[in-house]
Amino acid sequence: MKYQQEVRKLLKRVLHGGRATQSEGSPLEEWSLRVPENLCTNEMKSQEGYPYFILSEAEFKAFQDIYQKMRRDLAFEYLTDSDLREKLEQILCEVLVNRKHYRNDRNLDERVVQFLAELAKPVEDYEVMFKVVNVEIRGKEEVLLWDATFLRMNKTKLMGWGLNRARGLSPAAVDEFDNKTLIIVKQSGNNQELILNRARKRAALVLNALQMYLSELRFVYDDQLSFGLSGLSAIRKVTSHKSAGVQDVGEHTLESKSPFAVHLGRDERFDEFFSKAQHELSTIGAFGPEIKAMVERAIRWIGKAIDETDPDYKVIALCTAMESLLTERNDGRKGEAIAFRMVLLASLLERNSLYPHLVLHIYGLRSKVIHGSSIEESTMHEYRLLKTAVKMVFHNFISIVDREKITKRSKLLAIIDTSKYSTKLIEQLEEYDDPYSKEIVEALRKAVAKRSPVA
Repeated sequence: MKYQQEVRKLLKRVLHGGRATQSEGSPLEEWSLRVPENLCTNEMKSQEGYPYFILSEAEFKAFQDIYQKMRRDLAFEYLTDSDLREKLEQILCEVLVNRKHYRNDRNLDERVVQFLAELAKPVEDYEVMFKVVNVEIRGKEEVLLWDATFLRMNKTKLMGWGLNRARGLSPAAVDEFDNKTLIIVKQSGNNQELILNRARKRAALVLNALQMYLSELRFVYDDQLSFGLSGLSAIRKVTSHKSAGVQDVGEHTLESKSPFAVHLGRDERFDEFFSKAQHELSTIGAFGPEIKAMVERAIRWIGKAIDETDPDYKVIALCTAMESLLTERNDGRKGEAIAFRMVLLASLLERNSLYPHLVLHIYGLRSKVIHGSSIEESTMHEYRLLKTAVKMVFHNFISIVDREKITKRSKLLAIIDTSKYSTKLIEQLEEYDDPYSKEIVEALRKAVAKRSPVA
């Protein structure tokens, strides 16, 4: 059983520690466990103050490790943070109060199994549906993009999907979805509120990806791509197709009178676009969790850049997307790191890149605004140039990670920084006598030295 060995190990440890004490206050609160009233012995009740068990630092750390692991597990997500902590504290106190009984390994093992069996709840699969605002996808009954499905349903199909059984459903809710472009995402769990929140975030991420790829098409502009989700969502269980209910978060994207129309089967641009996007997004889906998280953060920031109207904010969002992909926490100057890694990444794939000075200049505009020393620094010209750079970096990032089967940020940046092209780039930049070249060279030299083995 999951967590059985870890919980048992913790309980065995505290059985040989866990000092009991009485106090009117709360001694070392973070490392103490107040004994619940239902577990207090007559001896404890007869004494002054509240009974506590004091954990050692190592015991408390072990307790915290188990709590954090279980907190991330979907089987326990129905519990609030305080409820889960209380359950773990309860079993600890129970074992400590009944030391003699639980020092028998069989008794302890049976109690741990019982405890986990009672605490864990089944994880079920759900589908969550939202109306997509300001975009219409036509030409196919269903369109798969990443791990989401776009489709349209009339009232009859909506009823068949489960809306006729949804609790609290009104006719207006059916009208909200009737013959509109919908997105359905799948989520698992046992806490409906958390499932709906995760589904909304996932659907929004898929829309960000849709915005990002569509923005690469000619004659498609940001103000056409203000996509969003309706405040209303519907949820149903996958196994039974039984609707569990609807939710309205009260957040509604302003709807355009002329939604962006994607006609599949009639416009080759869109057919080619969906094929390319789905191929790349499927590749991302196979990445390890650390790299996948980097990519998803970048997609969110690119989508945010498209949604923004002020050029300063658009540039700030794109710079953050670049940081998500090409920097690490201990990079001294992130603008310079982005500039040289952008070029080196393209070189590793034998592809072209924008001039690094250009990107560093735009990053400098972002820094002036974000640190409060200026405003209205960027124009749409800088935004479009940086958007081109971000597009190239994004696709190059996917290609190199896929080719080299990279799973860690540190490994990726090491491959980039120590490539054979680093020396060539330094030599090329040293031919220029300008501040940007000197700053990029200095940052690149430090990055190479940091990753070089010490003799």
